[in-house]
Amino acid sequence: MSALALLGHLHTLGVEMTPYPDGTVDYIADAGILTPGLLGEIRLHKVDLYDLVEEWSERAAIAEYCGGLSRDVAEALAWTSLPPALIPTPPAAASADLALSA
Repeated sequence: MSALALLGHLHTLGVEMTPYPDGTVDYIADAGILTPGLLGEIRLHKVDLYDLVEEWSERAAIAEYCGGLSRDVAEALAWTSLPPALIPTPPAAASADLALSA
């Protein structure tokens, strides 16, 4: 699995990812989501995953603060910067809000 596909997979599982300036990413997930196999994939793609999460987070923040969008809508919009085949389906509420704000 590529780092980009892994990012999409983590997103569809509901994993919240926050990049930090020291090059680490904080992962928050419900119990049992981050299996040993998935943690192995995360370790394997650590550097690339950090870069992707940082870029996605920055795009979401710009849309939220400069565009005046809610955080949910801004995050859904940030996914559109990914190649179409790898964009995970955003939550239904964010999709509806995104359609209304267009």
